[in-house]
Amino acid sequence: MRVLVTGGAGFLGSHLVERLLHGGSQVVVVDDFSTGRHMNLRRVATHPGLRVEVGSVTAPGRLVRLAGEADALVHLAASVGVQRVLAAPRDALRRNVEGALRVVDAAAATGIRVLFASSSEVYGLVPRLPAHEDDPLLTGFDDAPRWGYARSKVFGEGLLRDLRDAGAADTLSVRLFNTVGPRQVGDHGMVLPRFVDAALADRPLVVHGDGSQRRAFAHVGDVALALARLLALDSFVGNGHHAVNVGGTTETSMLELAQAVLRRTGSRSSVVHAALVDSAGRAVPETPRRVPSLARLEQLVGRPPTRTLDELIDSAVRQRRLEAGHVGVRA
Repeated sequence: MRVLVTGGAGFLGSHLVERLLHGGSQVVVVDDFSTGRHMNLRRVATHPGLRVEVGSVTAPGRLVRLAGEADALVHLAASVGVQRVLAAPRDALRRNVEGALRVVDAAAATGIRVLFASSSEVYGLVPRLPAHEDDPLLTGFDDAPRWGYARSKVFGEGLLRDLRDAGAADTLSVRLFNTVGPRQVGDHGMVLPRFVDAALADRPLVVHGDGSQRRAFAHVGDVALALARLLALDSFVGNGHHAVNVGGTTETSMLELAQAVLRRTGSRSSVVHAALVDSAGRAVPETPRRVPSLARLEQLVGRPPTRTLDELIDSAVRQRRLEAGHVGVRA
């Protein structure tokens, strides 16, 4: 299979690229390296099946040209991360909407299969739990900048569903829940690497609010495996669904996560609490709990792997210690 992966040098993208190459696929990565890193692809940099195109997915004609040479397109490129979105909400909205439009152009022009990376954010502030793919979207949200990212993903899903319903393309939206693991960085607010970096440096771990908000975490390797298995389906349209949740079942509160990171790293750091605010200093609402229903994913590609919280933390800690030159990894 020839697969075009946008954002393929990013955290999740690089893991997916590795899995696809090792499975025998040829892969073309498109990445502007605004958040992606060359080092993320170092393990496959010389692989004969890999080609990297440096540039933005929004460049006119780029995705149409590359899609004409591929069998499937996985769209992962996006402006992501809570801090990044809050700091520049209009930029995040614009980049994500423009990227989705280019993907739709490519699918309409070439008929390429599209796996579109959406987000658990589309379920809104107060979703029913566990969140199911047929639930209403953006429940409880308002017009605050906090929700620009979610709106951009709903927009992309809608465009691709219209193409699919018209018989113009074979598309599937994957709603990604909290994914963690090696190569994830905390620069833009990703919680686990942010906690790990602070713990390894003996700095305070900053928990937003009272830390009672709960999330279900999945390892990036397991998420990449699920995406690869979805790509291997004969048809997205044939499964009868336009969207599928991809995530994990390891649920924990943010305060419990911080305490577990301290325990696994042996850090002397403390935990402090602070409000989450946007660039104007306004309080940002947080979803109290976000847990996916994975029944549809299991129906399509089998039961996803389950890892304990300690296993998820240890995986992230090992990588950060290696990158920072730390020694003495705690098992």
